[in-house]
Amino acid sequence: MKITSSILFTLFSVILLSAVSVSAYVFDNLGQGWKNASTVSTSGSLAQEFTTGTENIISQVTLGLYINTGATGHVNMNIYAGVSWDSGSDTYTFINPVPGGSWQLDASIMGTSDTNYSHTFIQFASPLTLTPSHKYYLEVTSTDASGTINWATSVVQDNNNGAWESVYPVEGNYPFKMRVSAIPEPSTYLLLTGSLLVVGLVRKKIKS
Repeated sequence: MKITSSILFTLFSVILLSAVSVSAYVFDNLGQGWKNASTVSTSGSLAQEFTTGTENIISQVTLGLYINTGATGHVNMNIYAGVSWDSGSDTYTFINPVPGGSWQLDASIMGTSDTNYSHTFIQFASPLTLTPSHKYYLEVTSTDASGTINWATSVVQDNNNGAWESVYPVEGNYPFKMRVSAIPEPSTYLLLTGSLLVVGLVRKKIKS
């Protein structure tokens, strides 16, 4: 069979898509519709669980926040590696903060009237290396007392990654909307490199 440029392009596309299809997200429900929202206030915290897999180097977090134009203060985010329960007071506390897993932004510059909830990107100064196959808790708090900062919940239930509100699990298992992006594992880059080598060999054969 004669190898044409179109066949070459198809071959490259298939291999490239195979490389890219390796999951780069530890957690992602941003593409889902939103069911409701909870206010991020000074009186408590909101948090969303996520569990790492083999890809455990986190580079970015995206939150489905809705922040009104009148918002003041700061929005704070922290990632924790554990949670502690006090049976006496029946309260939960997030423990073991991840080094480098804290972030803060002035809420006044994030104002939006987007009722579909904007996407707030958080790019870490250095990628976070987390423990593989371990559960983490991403907590969001605010110094805004006006109730103008909200975190949307997904319409899709998730029994494996629960949401927490004021350090209590939210009933119904509707997780908060967010995306936790990971740096693809080395096998992804090896597959991409292999695809380029294959294309090079095929092109050489076409020319000969």
